[in-house]
Amino acid sequence: MKRIIFIVLLTVTFLTKCTNNPFFGDDDTAKDKHFVSGVVSLSDGASPGNAYVWAQDLGISSRCNSQGEFSLQIPRTQEYEGLNGAYTVFFYVGNYRYQTASVLIRNGQFEYGQRNITSEGRFDRTIILNKLLDIKSSIRPDTLSAATNFGFTLILEMVNIDSFVPIITQVDRDQIMRGYFIRSLIPNSPARLLYTTGTKPGGYTIDSLTIWETAGRLPDGSFESGSYEMIPYIRVIQQGLPDELLLSLGEEVNEYALDYLHVPYSRTHARFVIE
Repeated sequence: MKRIIFIVLLTVTFLTKCTNNPFFGDDDTAKDKHFVSGVVSLSDGASPGNAYVWAQDLGISSRCNSQGEFSLQIPRTQEYEGLNGAYTVFFYVGNYRYQTASVLIRNGQFEYGQRNITSEGRFDRTIILNKLLDIKSSIRPDTLSAATNFGFTLILEMVNIDSFVPIITQVDRDQIMRGYFIRSLIPNSPARLLYTTGTKPGGYTIDSLTIWETAGRLPDGSFESGSYEMIPYIRVIQQGLPDELLLSLGEEVNEYALDYLHVPYSRTHARFVIE
């Protein structure tokens, strides 16, 4: 009788000590913690699609979908295997004030339930980016042809939402803005720089409603007939934003070059037709 009681007690003890064992499927250490996820929102209700999420000193990044959802993944490589420490994650759209959050990593995996990560592996709040500068551009006429010598006037309207916003653009020797990109509306079409010589960077501070009107002309025969958009080169400067974040988007991202278009901005582009 005593043996039977001893066996029963031993069995109960074993089961009690194993309630958190991975063999029973509910051990927290059995979770795959290489991923964290979250949501980014823009303060004015614009689409957060393409917002950039970048983990400083980790070499990992992500882009948001049209609903602002994203996920970050730590690669399953030897480089990250023994990684430990606290890291800062940046959330970035060019003309919105960036935000940060903190994550903790142990042995190459995220620590759920620590810093700004919940026990479910999600950021503990919606990341809201506040708008710094409203940027709208339009063009007249909106149809360019040989009859008008392919001439146009670009109207750029900027409104500071913050007290003042420093920007950099591209200007000619008369300080007239000459930084434009032109891109076909056909999906995945490459962009082109309109002016490539005789320009230099110019810095300005936008502290009130600012409207620039600049006249230009497309080179004859340089573009096929079709629908296009014109994107002004306007680079918003934010203090405290790591250079490494921008360089992760392209080596020439801080220059009047095609890499600039990798930077996410929420703005209205000028659209027109070439006949």
